[in-house]
Amino acid sequence: MVKHRFTVEAYRKAYEAGALPERVELLEGEVYAVSPMGKRHRLYAMHLDRLFQKALGSEAVVMVQCPLPLSETSEPVPDLVLLRPPLEAYRERDPGKKLTWWV
Repeated sequence: MVKHRFTVEAYRKAYEAGALPERVELLEGEVYAVSPMGKRHRLYAMHLDRLFQKALGSEAVVMVQCPLPLSETSEPVPDLVLLRPPLEAYRERDPGKKLTWWV
């Protein structure tokens, strides 16, 4: 069996074309199915979001359940990421390793 390895660009195109399931992540060129988020998982993510927003204010940008391009072949969707401010910096570019404080 031949595996097809994706770049982030090819993965995004396949996803937008409907060729991939709804909940997937790209890790080192391979596409992995992601389990549906349960009620408890969702609640913990919401609590962490609130906690970091209150504790850090404008000192960090809290990103929840968003794709995080880390390389040419990896774009995971972590539950929560702390990014360097300001928020407006992400209007025209993706966050990446250099702008990520904590995943």
